[in-house]
Amino acid sequence: FIGWCIESAIVSIENKKLVNRGFLKLPLLPIYGTGAILILLVCLPVRDSILKVYFVGMISATILEYIVGYFMEIIFKMKYWDYSNDKFNYKGRICLESSLFWGVLSVLLIRVVHTYIEGMVLVIHEYNLEILVSCILAMTSIDAFISAKEAIDLNKVLKKISSLKNEIESISLEIEEILRNGYKDISYTKAKELMVSTKERVESLKMKLLKVTESRKEEISKINLVKTRLIKNNPTVYSIQFNDALKEIRDRLLNKYGEKKNDVMERIGTLQKKIEEFIRDL
Repeated sequence: FIGWCIESAIVSIENKKLVNRGFLKLPLLPIYGTGAILILLVCLPVRDSILKVYFVGMISATILEYIVGYFMEIIFKMKYWDYSNDKFNYKGRICLESSLFWGVLSVLLIRVVHTYIEGMVLVIHEYNLEILVSCILAMTSIDAFISAKEAIDLNKVLKKISSLKNEIESISLEIEEILRNGYKDISYTKAKELMVSTKERVESLKMKLLKVTESRKEEISKINLVKTRLIKNNPTVYSIQFNDALKEIRDRLLNKYGEKKNDVMERIGTLQKKIEEFIRDL
């Protein structure tokens, strides 16, 4: 929870607006809790040396961050944090600045925070503590399951949107090719003979284009409030396979979509006008 507070505060300041950070719906970032337990395990034996606590905690937390980042990319095909633009980063999963921060948190955890937390926990009766931990574990597990399913569903939608965009691009290029060369350098007789078939082909592609465009709109509409939470809570989230589709959705959420000059829909509208003019010429 403390990690969630820290992360949400930092990202909110960077984005100049409140950001409810995290993968889960609950105000929890499990990587911080897991990291805290890991740091306690490796740092308590050397707690008498601040220097040792700093470096042992920094290295342990950095390794954890890398492993978690790696498996989230493998499972969800998404990068929920990316240090690629930071100096001294490795594959965008870890960076020097972040690692130095983990060292500071390790010292604070061992020397300050854990002392109070330990005192509070030891006051709670063991039976009540087991109930408390069981409830937190149950809630977090359910939340993790639902959030993981949302992330997988989001990736499926992004894949479909990306596929439909490629199909639109292919149809558009085919139509533009016909518009350029439909009856160029053809004799009058042949042009007359090909007129009907060319018109039918263009009309067919036009209908196909409309159908694919509508399908794409429907897929985009499937990005409901539940799934947009994952995008809004992680402003720097990056899709390894379908980042163009993710960027379009993020632009829509941030109301920047209308500002895009080379929008697919704008191109389709222009193409429709060219098709009508072409058919009239035929």
